[in-house]
Amino acid sequence: MNATRQVQRTPLKKRELVVIDDARNHLLLCETGKLWLTFDGDSRDVILKSGQSWTVTDRGPVVVSAREPSVPALTHRSSCKPACAPRRQGAESVLNLIRRWRFPALASFPATHIV
Repeated sequence: MNATRQVQRTPLKKRELVVIDDARNHLLLCETGKLWLTFDGDSRDVILKSGQSWTVTDRGPVVVSAREPSVPALTHRSSCKPACAPRRQGAESVLNLIRRWRFPALASFPATHIV
């Protein structure tokens, strides 16, 4: 049985954002730095420090923001499925939608000022 896992690493600069469209059943590991995770439709946020991980259980976009230069690593929990790839394009628009839903007063601020 082959237990090889595909890992997607995306180095991020401080305050840089990426969005993962559907990270359900993925493990998100903060290899270095500090990450802030925001989930669409969920009122909780998650902060990951270097070496910590989070398993995403819900569908929907996840916005990952670097609180400092960081390297998040994304792997699917099942070894036979590839890890989805985060995308840099559109991350701010997804974050803006989440902020409008949860924090209407913050919706007018650019994403780089919130982080």
